[in-house]
Amino acid sequence: MRSFLTLLGAIIGVARVILAGAAIDGLGVYAENITAEDFGSDSFLVAQIAPVGRLTSRQLADKLVSAIFPSLRCQVPGWAVATAFSVSVAGGLFFGVWPAVTASRLDPVEALRYE
Repeated sequence: MRSFLTLLGAIIGVARVILAGAAIDGLGVYAENITAEDFGSDSFLVAQIAPVGRLTSRQLADKLVSAIFPSLRCQVPGWAVATAFSVSVAGGLFFGVWPAVTASRLDPVEALRYE
């Protein structure tokens, strides 16, 4: 059973690394395609953004992005960031801290004797 669980953990770990690499590669291809659709493959865009009044750096950045990439409207909501952080912390606690605390409560002689 222990060997099976070790093998399962290795398989899941490798699959996660492959999935993350594929997601990053896919995001790069998506960004290239969107840029090629907006500008064409051999064109340049020169834009002048004049600040009107006093703009914060966030407002100026939003203005620049909307002028350069008009079809790119992607913002991550705060609840998604909080949910991802909470799931990561819960997973770390459940799969990391909980087994360690359980193992620390065992008597070393009894734990080694069990097989």
